[in-house]
Amino acid sequence: MKSCLFGLIPLIMVFAGACQDNDSSGAAETGKTSSPSPLQLVIMGPPGAGKGTQAGKIAVSFGIPHISTGAVLRSEIEKDTELGRQVKAVIESGDLVADDIVLELVENRLSEPDCEKGFILDGFPRTLGQSGGLDDILSKRGTPGLIALN
Repeated sequence: MKSCLFGLIPLIMVFAGACQDNDSSGAAETGKTSSPSPLQLVIMGPPGAGKGTQAGKIAVSFGIPHISTGAVLRSEIEKDTELGRQVKAVIESGDLVADDIVLELVENRLSEPDCEKGFILDGFPRTLGQSGGLDDILSKRGTPGLIALN
């Protein structure tokens, strides 16, 4: 089966271009240049749809990190932090990790330097609470706006 990436990259470039330099503050009139908005993507779809595969290819094309929530959770467990121990206990009990914990981990990950130009989220948000929390995180970062691919 052929990858649909070749059709997806131009689409993302159009969206990403729409996110760039939409500064109506008059920066051009004053001679100031604004930096482009980061490319912030969320890839959604059912299990096995190819979210991770496509996210990886897009990440390489745009030079931004592909962030899998599952990988972030596993990383925190491996670091053996207090939060990681909480996550481990929840997962071992068979429950879902609470939204506030997942949001804290995602916020920490998005604050890392490699996310300055943007990111691709895979497997997040999963709930309305996480979706609202992501909006709050992006607003705090000063980078509201997100492209969602389904």
